[in-house]
Amino acid sequence: MYSNVIFFANDFGYGPTSNALSIARGLIKHGVPVTLVTAKQNDSILTASGVPIEHISDLRDSKTIAEYLAVHSDPSSLVVSVMNRFAITAAKEVGRTCAFVDDLFWFWREGTRPTEYATADIQICCVLPWQLKAKKPTDTVRYACVQADESKENYPYRSQKALYSFNGLRTPFYTEKHDIYVLFMGQVVRELASQEPLAITGPEYIRPLIEPFLPRGTMYTPLPKTEYLDTLASVETVYLNGGQNSFLEAIISNTPTTMVLPSNQSQYGLLHEIAQELKVAITDICPLLKLIPNHERMISFTNEREALDAWSDMLADVLAEENSPTAITEILRSGPRVTVADFFIEWRTAIEQHPSIDKLILDILQS
Repeated sequence: MYSNVIFFANDFGYGPTSNALSIARGLIKHGVPVTLVTAKQNDSILTASGVPIEHISDLRDSKTIAEYLAVHSDPSSLVVSVMNRFAITAAKEVGRTCAFVDDLFWFWREGTRPTEYATADIQICCVLPWQLKAKKPTDTVRYACVQADESKENYPYRSQKALYSFNGLRTPFYTEKHDIYVLFMGQVVRELASQEPLAITGPEYIRPLIEPFLPRGTMYTPLPKTEYLDTLASVETVYLNGGQNSFLEAIISNTPTTMVLPSNQSQYGLLHEIAQELKVAITDICPLLKLIPNHERMISFTNEREALDAWSDMLADVLAEENSPTAITEILRSGPRVTVADFFIEWRTAIEQHPSIDKLILDILQS
């Protein structure tokens, strides 16, 4: 019924683009023609991905997207929107079927999910591995985990190096005030790099903020997605801030993982969900939260702007304390009480027993 797939993904942070890239690569393996349309914000992570890329000026304007679709698609094209509500509206305007991938379905609370999401022809709702069994699909609503791209699960060796991944730092509500998170994590990275060889990756825009904290011989290196996955699969451990994609990729790669500190509300929400699933305190899996009084407030804010502003103020208060570098060092050296990687086999099995998003889209294409 459908001859090709056109992807539109929100390009703030890495998550939506990363998920769209992983799905597209899966479809290409099955011979499906795909195009990923971007506004160039995240093109650095798409390098050497093998996915055809086209550009438009604005991914957050339904008129611009509709103009692209009017020229570059036909009724046999399937539009896949990854967290991009404007693409849903544009697809309807030009009469194209739209499948919407909701990366944060597991996170929305009553009344907070954007209303446009439910207007897509088909919704693919992303949940966490331990939530899959309880979800019952319908003709218009399917369930999956965020799609972890290929990785080398059976890497011939694990190096002695650790990986620190800065991901998911920018949202539509980003302001310079929120860079306090990177300054806080600079203290963390300095300590981690003093303990073991450390590879550090993330978006290019935070390089000047983090480089002053790096010891001699430690480099900050933004990586394309494919190279990041190779690195993830080869290191002895990875430090994550709570981004969903990087967490699922660590599970698939079976790379031991330490959760360091969330940078926004959804990342805090992921740590909260993990802690609930394991029936432990959130500080047992993310000890640095012990330094932040009333961190539980993060889960209660009704919008991301309020949460980011409050989080930035909390981190600034911690850094203003004279003994903050010592306190950060002591916590990092004591390590987490509960190691989340101990549960990776169980969670990876749950992922493997359910269709991935590319398989769900293949089913749509063939129906």
